[in-house]
Amino acid sequence: MVDYLVSTLKFYGDREILLEGSKRIMSSQFIADIERSCSFWKHSFAGGGHHIGIVAENSYLWLVQCMGIIASGNTVVAFNYNLGEEELIDFIELSDTEIALCDDGMLHEYTTCGERIPFLELSQAFCEIPVSFTKRSEDDVIMMYFSSGTSGKSKIVQLRNKGMMIYGHYYLNVNERGSKTVLIALPLHHVGGIFNSYDELLFGNRIVISSAKYLLRDLRRIKVTKIVLVPSMLRNIFTQIQKGNLSKEQLSGVKEIYYLGAPLFPGMYDKVRQLGMRLQANYGLTEVTRGISGAGPYRENSVGRVEPYAKVKIEEGEILAGGEGMMLGYYRNPVETNKVCQNGWLHTGDMGRMDEDGYLYITGRKKNIIILANGDNVSPEELEDKLYGCPFISECRVYGSDDKITAEIYTCPDERKFEERKSQIENYIKKLNTALPTMKRIGQIYIKESELSKTAMGKIKRN
Repeated sequence: MVDYLVSTLKFYGDREILLEGSKRIMSSQFIADIERSCSFWKHSFAGGGHHIGIVAENSYLWLVQCMGIIASGNTVVAFNYNLGEEELIDFIELSDTEIALCDDGMLHEYTTCGERIPFLELSQAFCEIPVSFTKRSEDDVIMMYFSSGTSGKSKIVQLRNKGMMIYGHYYLNVNERGSKTVLIALPLHHVGGIFNSYDELLFGNRIVISSAKYLLRDLRRIKVTKIVLVPSMLRNIFTQIQKGNLSKEQLSGVKEIYYLGAPLFPGMYDKVRQLGMRLQANYGLTEVTRGISGAGPYRENSVGRVEPYAKVKIEEGEILAGGEGMMLGYYRNPVETNKVCQNGWLHTGDMGRMDEDGYLYITGRKKNIIILANGDNVSPEELEDKLYGCPFISECRVYGSDDKITAEIYTCPDERKFEERKSQIENYIKKLNTALPTMKRIGQIYIKESELSKTAMGKIKRN
């Protein structure tokens, strides 16, 4: 993976390839820093195969250390930096992590964790002694990510070297080097953040390492042509435009919005089109490394055509995925691995369908289905889509409680008072219920002034 990227960057020649805040990084510096990181880890953990954690915010050093650790023959364990110490300790032990890196100046945040394993700052893990990269086989586990399910306990996904490289193998043409400036706002502790950064560099584009925290700052300062984000970030962009904190002129160079991690909020498609931007969806799971669909021109409500390196079939309404990006399995968890991986297919747990043109549509989650006492099955996602038709509903979650369909709703503050917005939502649901079959009618409503809890990728948690 790393030697493939480095050799491609050398072929393109030395040029500016990364921006982070006011820092501008040339490809020669990026390669040299990867080599220095690789040297540190080869001398510190000879023989390879060690689990090295990164607990840090998005940064240039995060990306460099990730590449250096992989090049040294070791495995990166990516931790969500928002974890509390107690939960982080559990994940460290679960993943057999031996040492971890954190942001510069943040060692004091990990004093308890530091009693279990050593912690270093990202800038400390460099060595000047020249070394060569360790050759990795296709099936080597190079990264370990925690599955970002909307419910249930996270499992550790083992990702293979082959899975990270397949997109480039199918699409890369080094004679057609890219010229885009691509802002990556996805967290690097999510596999989507890493593979999008890797791919854009591989294709010769320049990337801006951003995040939800710095997204608006970077859009104001840098002319980008493509943005990679999750739908909650896209919604925030339009909210800030409406509030006057971001101008349409500052987005004038953006030609493409690439989103993944969660469904698009209602109305976003039209807003993106009105700004003259192209929308591109991507659907995948950590367990398959890459997006399994997203090819072809955008089609509303679809997550695109299946990628050429992936396989998809629909079985009893559930999407099954296969192909070259399949994980090796859940780390030290054969029981859970065997539950989802059967006969070369991953049971995604997502319900869906495919149209006659090969476009894939997600219709819900299998485990989210509400089963009422009379045996009726109700899809919460179907009702959530209808609730989003109300302009005063910013977020919602539908679930079953006491044999009733329940809606938990967040209404975003505006010039109207909360009680007024609440009354309008209740009237909307009352009218909606009259048009719904009895079994799908919403029986309980909880309206809040605070956002619903979410995963690291912006998905609303189910429980």
